[in-house]
Amino acid sequence: MRRLTTGIIFLLLGLSLGGAAVWLYMGYGARIEKPPAEKERKILFYRNPMNPEATSPTPVKDPMGMDYIPVYEEEAAVSDAPGTVRISPERIQKIGVRSEEVERRTLSRVIRTVGRVEPVEKNVFVINAKVSGWVEKLYVDRTDQMVSRGEKLLEIYSPELV
Repeated sequence: MRRLTTGIIFLLLGLSLGGAAVWLYMGYGARIEKPPAEKERKILFYRNPMNPEATSPTPVKDPMGMDYIPVYEEEAAVSDAPGTVRISPERIQKIGVRSEEVERRTLSRVIRTVGRVEPVEKNVFVINAKVSGWVEKLYVDRTDQMVSRGEKLLEIYSPELV
């Protein structure tokens, strides 16, 4: 019986020493600091969330039942300039806004699309041969090839002319 009691005492002593060592090793002993006290923010006025021009010195509800949003000193100092647009950091994160430093660079974009090119009708001429026959040699080998006055287009063989 005495051996069992001694074993239990040593077991409890070992567990308590092990727990204390782990507690100190993990740094829990050093984390007993108090969190820094938050600076109390001063509310200047309350603003309607749907109509920012409507303000109130006290917290009230708008006609739709929404609470007015408090405007703090820090926020009012930034938004005093006319034409200033403020977007909360949460909203910026949600909509995926990215910003970078201004730099001069060339912007280019390749656009691949489908189209149809048609000739100007007043510049298209139809040439009719006055005799029957066939083409022996063609000097113009592309549809879009430009020709000028007096240039050969083709050679024709006609049994009627021979």
